[in-house]
Amino acid sequence: SGLGPSGITNVYAGSGGAVLTTTTAGSATVNLANNSAIDGLVIRNAGGDVGVEGNGVGNVRIVNSNISGANGAIAISDGGATSSVQLTNLDLASTAGTTLALSGAGAGTLTVSAANVDIAATGTSAALSLADVTSGGISFGSVSTGTSATRAVSVENVTGGGVAFGSIAVAGTVAGEGVAIGATSSAVTIGSISVGGSDGNAVQLAGNSGAISIGSVNATVSGTNGNGLFIAGAGDVAIGSLTTSGGDVGF
Repeated sequence: SGLGPSGITNVYAGSGGAVLTTTTAGSATVNLANNSAIDGLVIRNAGGDVGVEGNGVGNVRIVNSNISGANGAIAISDGGATSSVQLTNLDLASTAGTTLALSGAGAGTLTVSAANVDIAATGTSAALSLADVTSGGISFGSVSTGTSATRAVSVENVTGGGVAFGSIAVAGTVAGEGVAIGATSSAVTIGSISVGGSDGNAVQLAGNSGAISIGSVNATVSGTNGNGLFIAGAGDVAIGSLTTSGGDVGF
């Protein structure tokens, strides 16, 4: 119920109903099209894939929903087209892959606007990958991971409006950085970062021209070659307080 021209909506909003899932192996639960809208749904995936997937889609709205998947909650890429997505009031989770993966690294573009998006990655899942996107204003609440198999939080080559995080908490990484922001001209604001043990740099800020402001950093490196905080070729960086262990501060 609730499937119509405006998209998929929960006609029993607040009832705890309308759980949408699939057990088909290797298939996303929802495949987006242009002008798709998801509002007020609980989406799961038991087929080893993501909850919601889109490639080359424009004017997409995903709001007021709780979404998780076995290999990511939401994955959207530009697909060589002029693509755009709005994300609002979302709780996202996954146990593997990347919980929220947004990429404009193809031949097209991807514009993202987001507000009140919380990410809880568990197992080996990375929390977030923003790659080559234009920000229409992006704001996350809390972002957390378990011990991620790869870089846990990645913001790379983001332009346009600001990117904000309330807090980022990374338990650790098997390989790669805990939090990495690179080649980004958008201003980035983060309330707090904690990294429990990263194989690479716990917090890496490299090649950014946009201002970066972080309230506090508490970072532990478990690998042999990482720094608690690594800064290279960055613009203005302001950090309120810094505590590191197991690694140096590198510039």
